[in-house]
Amino acid sequence: MIVTAFGSDTGRIREVNQDMCEIRCFKSGEVLALVCDGMGGERGGNIASETACYSISKYIEEKLDKKRAGSVCDMLTNALKKANAAVREKAAANTDLKGMGTTAVGVMVRDDSEHLHIVNVGDSRVYQVRGEGIRQLTHDHSVVQMMVDNGEITEEEARTHPKKHYITRAVGVMDKLDVDYIAADFEKGDKLLLCSDGFSNYFDINEIYQLMQGEEFEKLPQKLIDAANSRGGSDNITVAVITKKD
Repeated sequence: MIVTAFGSDTGRIREVNQDMCEIRCFKSGEVLALVCDGMGGERGGNIASETACYSISKYIEEKLDKKRAGSVCDMLTNALKKANAAVREKAAANTDLKGMGTTAVGVMVRDDSEHLHIVNVGDSRVYQVRGEGIRQLTHDHSVVQMMVDNGEITEEEARTHPKKHYITRAVGVMDKLDVDYIAADFEKGDKLLLCSDGFSNYFDINEIYQLMQGEEFEKLPQKLIDAANSRGGSDNITVAVITKKD
């Protein structure tokens, strides 16, 4: 059985929550979780993240209903590309929304499958907790991640770097969108965490592992949000968790 929970919070500093989270359970058995972190001013960020979430979910629903999904990789990747077009179309129709965009990370799982599928654009993340271990499954598309990859700064320095909010890919910004697709195994007892950078910027991977322990699963999102707020809550905070139980 797939169990999910999510939560989103404006944080302590921002006046508006530009994050968007959605979890869908489709009739065909798939469960989809999405986290989008909008950018482009108050109104633009909201609209970009909402538009992307709606577009991705709707596209996947239509494909699954028609049983024409093809490969999961193609379906999820095309869903983000459709969302890219939808966000750009709205921006083109309203000069106030020019330049808006959003991150997008999505996870698709099934109860009867030992595999999970991820698509990612931007710096919202997916972590997998299994037993006494944790790993980050996504790779950030950001300036500081490039600096880490090049050995210029450490992961710890990246969390407080002045350019930590500069992302190199976003839904809705360019005509062409490059989407990362990641496949991984998914076993009973695994916990998946999707989060915006309003959460991940505050914690290293070992702290995230500790936060994911010792709580009723359905209460985890609020626990994680409270933890990020306790460290300052300088950004919107959005988290979604998924597990497979007997």
